[in-house]
Amino acid sequence: MAIALGLTALVMVVNLLLGGNPSGVLGLLLTLGTFSGTQALRRRARYGRTLATICGSVLVLIQLGTIVLIVALAATFGALAVILTTLIGLVIVALVVATLVFMFRPSVTAFLEATPAPAR
Repeated sequence: MAIALGLTALVMVVNLLLGGNPSGVLGLLLTLGTFSGTQALRRRARYGRTLATICGSVLVLIQLGTIVLIVALAATFGALAVILTTLIGLVIVALVVATLVFMFRPSVTAFLEATPAPAR
């Protein structure tokens, strides 16, 4: 998940630097939300799974939309940029989806229920 979030943050920062697109800010916020959720999950806080799922799912949808947009505008960006962006986007989507799937495995649920959540 750290690799996916690092790649996503890099893509969003480049997006902000190149065009100042507001989706870059949203992407960075969702990346931070997903990271916060996974860190809370590691501390056995049950809300972490929910936070990571919501932010990660929206992040995947934004990334898929970006891939579709880049492929649709392929003539504008050039072949190499389209190939690199598509590959990076697909790696991000695959890693985030895999993490979201693994967060709901019975072993993770057992991990969360094994000890109470830390006191605040």
